[in-house]
Amino acid sequence: MRFFAPCPRGLEQVLADELKGLGASNARIRAAGVQFEADRAGGYRANLHSRLASRVLFWLGSGQVRQDEDVYRIARRQDWTKLFTVEQRLRVDLSATRSRARSLQYLTLRIKDAVVDGFREHSEQRPSVDTQDPDVRIVGHLEADRLDLYMDWSGESLFKRGWRGRDDKGEAPLKENLAAGLVHLSQWSSDQPLADLFCGSGTILIEAAQIRWGIAPGLKRRFAFEALKDFDPLLWLSVRDDAIDFEQGRSFRDRWPGFMLCILSAQEDLPSLWRMKAKRKVPLMNASIPCRFFSFPLHERHKFRAASGRSEDWALAQADARVEAQELAQADARVQAEALAQALDAGR
Repeated sequence: MRFFAPCPRGLEQVLADELKGLGASNARIRAAGVQFEADRAGGYRANLHSRLASRVLFWLGSGQVRQDEDVYRIARRQDWTKLFTVEQRLRVDLSATRSRARSLQYLTLRIKDAVVDGFREHSEQRPSVDTQDPDVRIVGHLEADRLDLYMDWSGESLFKRGWRGRDDKGEAPLKENLAAGLVHLSQWSSDQPLADLFCGSGTILIEAAQIRWGIAPGLKRRFAFEALKDFDPLLWLSVRDDAIDFEQGRSFRDRWPGFMLCILSAQEDLPSLWRMKAKRKVPLMNASIPCRFFSFPLHERHKFRAASGRSEDWALAQADARVEAQELAQADARVQAEALAQALDAGR
């Protein structure tokens, strides 16, 4: 799947590095954004974890525009009925770079007409337009004579983290994704003090604190992809739970450095969920429940990547998970054999 993530100008390279750390591939820097590829989980993850992107747009298709009606033709090729329902409210936005278009407003209406005509042909009904609070947002971009169409997977801009109130912005608010970019460009690391002498509403400091504690910026908000027909709720729940588990694991390490954390759990993939490497994994039986006794040394972290705080842990966790899977499979066999032997002894 192909995506485009717009961002504040000047942060394109930083955003590309962040997206790669989140598992994106073929990241290419464009003007005011980054084009990248990822699977569906990667698209969900980019929305949830990106501190620098303004939105995440899913690419639908493109075509060449020689005259105004080509815009309608390109949009009409899409089967919009597979993407959302006729009851959902629609908004269309169109931007242009080096385009010879005479009226972007007229071309925006032609894209909307193509969407409406597609629904009318399918069901003799049409979706309504709502520019203030839409359920679905279609985005087009004209560059020279090429039109690209996207489905907005974010909804409200990603700098709206979901925790700030309407009256909690100050007189000259700094957008959160730009604030996160400034933290990264400053080369600050979490083992250093950070002071903002002109903090205003504290945006830079709040972003730095969330980076420090490994808190995903999108945990307290909803996303537009949740309203689409192809939304996968189980996959999204897995991605979101993974972020919560990661935050929990980092909290242990940062609050009790130097301690040994010992946990008895029936969740055998606990180390990979917490992005932590267990020093010991002892298989045990709690009555009839197979469990693991994990020992985690809580080493102090001296280095921390300000861009996302996740990429190094992500790569290490994948390698650890493969080793742990082999070790746990062998341990499972031993525990099951011992349980079978005990059951046979009890039956004699």
